[in-house]
Amino acid sequence: MRFTTAAALAATLLATAADVEAQARFQSAPATRGFISANAIFQATASSFTERFEFQEFVETGSIETEFEAKPSIGLDGSAGVRVWRNLGIGAGITTYAPGSRNDGGGTVTARIPHPLEFKKHREVSGEAGLRRKETAIHGSLLYFVPVRPSLQAVIGAGPTFFQAEQSFVSDVRYDHEYPFDTATFRGVDVDNESASGVGFNASLDIAWRFSRSFGAGAVVRYTHGKLPFTPAERSLNVDVGGVQAGLGLRVIF
Repeated sequence: MRFTTAAALAATLLATAADVEAQARFQSAPATRGFISANAIFQATASSFTERFEFQEFVETGSIETEFEAKPSIGLDGSAGVRVWRNLGIGAGITTYAPGSRNDGGGTVTARIPHPLEFKKHREVSGEAGLRRKETAIHGSLLYFVPVRPSLQAVIGAGPTFFQAEQSFVSDVRYDHEYPFDTATFRGVDVDNESASGVGFNASLDIAWRFSRSFGAGAVVRYTHGKLPFTPAERSLNVDVGGVQAGLGLRVIF
């Protein structure tokens, strides 16, 4: 009985000592006043849209339908944060990436073209749309600094994001046809380049490993989302922007 009691007391003391030591390590982590980061990011998720509109040709109504998906891409990210009260702080950052900047662009188009000699006998053509997108996002965040250990720090953030995006849209489809006009051949598209801006939100986790007093390496994971109103050729279309981003880069810690 005495042995059991002594063992229990010893275990309690050891657990208490370990807890005190852990708290001491946590509290002894250097109080970071702020940081500046520069990252290469990977935009991991894609946003997409589908648009359909009608046109008049040969005294009939035809239609054009476009599907576009902004594929995952590489971009650049920079941010800064400063502690203002205890572990709370404020921060700002900017991210830019171009998921549709490759030579071939992206998206597909399908058109139903009226027949010039017969009513209700549309010809269907389809092909690559070659659409492009570029997004720039400016983030504002309320930050919480988590001093994990002297050489490691985590910063949790959330706040509004201002998006500015450029997107191309199909305005018309080019095609060839010959008598008796029963078929048509896709030749390409005409595009309308539009820009739009709006406000969404962001949430992030930034982890920095300090390899000297003022410099370190880090990783960031951020989720952003917004919906921007585009008006190609006076049509109205809301397009999703943002997504999940993961990045690696350098940190200046002060």
